[in-house]
Amino acid sequence: WYPWSPAGAEPLTAVEQLDQYTFDGGIVYRLGGLRSGLVPFVSAGAGYQRQRHEGETLIEGGGLFYAGGGVTHWLTVRKQGAVKALGVRGDARLYFFSGGITPDDTRTQAAFAGSFVMVF
Repeated sequence: WYPWSPAGAEPLTAVEQLDQYTFDGGIVYRLGGLRSGLVPFVSAGAGYQRQRHEGETLIEGGGLFYAGGGVTHWLTVRKQGAVKALGVRGDARLYFFSGGITPDDTRTQAAFAGSFVMVF
């Protein structure tokens, strides 16, 4: 109960849109080299985030870094030719964000992805 609200007033939830863009780069270290079958890897990187409030009334930036890992399943591996290997990859990352519009000092976010991999 708030003294300035009318008696019996319903709670109100404000909803607005916040867009976030991230730009990052990192390294991947394969644990087992380029060989057929499942090959685990670890990854880490850093980057920049930009958050834009609905209507572009507020735009803020901040930093990020991540750590993660996963597996690559090489479908073909060759010693000659333009394409050395083809495969599929699954990975998970844990991102740590700082700065931006939100009031927290550091925020974390998990990300999961699958991709097609080609080695030249």
